[in-house]
Parts: sequence; structure tokens; C-alpha cells
Amino acid sequence: MPFPFNTLPYGLSARIRELSTPVETYALQTAAGNERTALKPIIILEKVSNVELDHDNADTLATFAPFVSKERKRYDDIPANVIYDVQESLFLKNVTEYITCNPLFNKLYLNNIFCLYIRAETLDIKLLQKLAQRMLPHYSGLLAPKFSGSLKLHIKNMNVLIPEIFSIFPHLGHLSYTKLYNGWTRELADAAPPKLSFNNAWYNDTFIDATTFNSDDIERLLEKKCDMNVYYKIPENMTFETAISKVAAMMGPKFYQLLKTDPDKGWRMPMFSVTLKENIVADNQDDDYANAGSQIAAFVLRKKVRFNINE
Repeated sequence: MPFPFNTLPYGLSARIRELSTPVETYALQTAAGNERTALKPIIILEKVSNVELDHDNADTLATFAPFVSKERKRYDDIPANVIYDVQESLFLKNVTEYITCNPLFNKLYLNNIFCLYIRAETLDIKLLQKLAQRMLPHYSGLLAPKFSGSLKLHIKNMNVLIPEIFSIFPHLGHLSYTKLYNGWTRELADAAPPKLSFNNAWYNDTFIDATTFNSDDIERLLEKKCDMNVYYKIPENMTFETAISKVAAMMGPKFYQLLKTDPDKGWRMPMFSVTLKENIVADNQDDDYANAGSQIAAFVLRKKVRFNINE
């Protein structure tokens, strides 16, 4: 049953307004109606494409659109009755759960974002929980909205496991995860929603990590129409051909390795793609990987192939 906010005395309503963050005030105004005098001034949503916050104690936030320079703003630069409705991506860099205490963060309305990007040394699950609460607040039950967008976690020392992520965001459309560990395919197959797109998202996965996947789990994921793109650095004494043949042997006869000559519809099938790189070098950009010095081996379920192949 909705709380009868409009029956409260003016003084109590005004006190609640005083104690609320801008986003909480917007929610109250939406529920109670803008005519409620004690809740004024009216909070205005200003749409922005992307927002970036760097460090927990950031004193500026950056707003920007694709191909447009970032515009940095301090808290005092933003009108008191304005909050930013982030339409595309929220970029958080070098942050912990305490970013949610930053006054600039409380200027962000996150119900409509499509991509959440976090780059940091470590990741505390409390941060993901607090972000989820802000992205989908005040909802419960079967009609609750679902975040089905993209979660990109570029974490150097990842300590949050895949099942923990899906316990918070069970309906993801895309997950970039760091770093792959023994059993990751089993946990991904158990937790991933249908049609998930998955990739590993840092620079320190080596070819040894390629031995951590289980082909039965890959089959389960492809049956769920999930796409997986994983990246590995091959040893200096190993050729691309040797590395690819080892991966193909691990996949086994249930999988067909796509060829460049196969029709486009083959490459549009759910696939497990392995990109092998001679060298992966981290840089200061947001791009995951350099383009040079790599080869791709892509596998699909052989029983799903609907085009002629040479056995």
C-alpha cells in the first residue's frame, strides 16, 4: 500500500524534503505530485548521454556525448534543483563503495543507463549492491524493471565471482569480466541468462588460462544462445597454429571451427571465440585490446550448423 505522504503535516513533509538526496526528492515528488508545496523546488531531470567520475572524492564529474569533448562540472556548477538523467553509460574509475557518498554521485539519476563501466584496482561486492539499488530503486515483485544492459568490469585484482555478479544483476545482456579462473565456464553456464554476451576484460590472461574452460559448459552456454569472446596471450615459444590446434582439441568433436570461407550466417550463430595474441599491452585508453598481432578461432555447435561444411 502506498504511503499517504500527502496527509503529513507541512513541517514533517518539509523535513523529509530537507533530509532527502536530490534523487530521493525526485522520487517523492513523482509519487506525491508536484503540487505538494513542502517538496518544492521541483527537481528537474536533465538528460545526458554519459557521465564519468574518477575517485571516491572526485570534486568534478564529466558529462559527454559520443565524439564530443568532456565537460567537467563541480557540484556548485549544477543547479540545486537539477539532476542528470544518464541515458547511456556511467563510467566509474578508481572507486570503491564510498563513491555513493559523494555529493556529485547523488546528482545522478541511474534508472535509464544502458552501460555500467568500472575500472579499479579491486572490486567490493558492496559497490555493486549499492549501484544496483540506485539503478532500480523502490521496486519489487514481478513487474520490477530489469537492468539488461552491459556491465564492464575492468578490475586488476578481481575478487568478486561470476555467481555473485548475477545474484545482483541476473538479467545482464553483456558482461566483461576480469579475470578468468578455474571453473568460470561452469559458473557462467549455471548463472548466465539466455543470449548473454561475455568477454574477459583485461590484459593478463595467458594461454594457461585457456585450459580452465570445460567444453560441456561451453555447449550449455551455446544452447542458451550466449556468445563468448575470450582473449589470451600465447607463450613466446608457441606459434598461433599450435595454440589454435590445442584449443580445437579441447573443444572436441561436438564443435565446428568456423572458417573465413564459411557463409555469414555461420558467423552470426552463437559462438565461442578465442582471440590469441602475441602480446597484450595495457594503455591509458578505454579500449580493451590492441588490434595487432592476433588470430581468432571461433567455434559453434556442430549440430546447429545449417550450411555445407567440409568434414
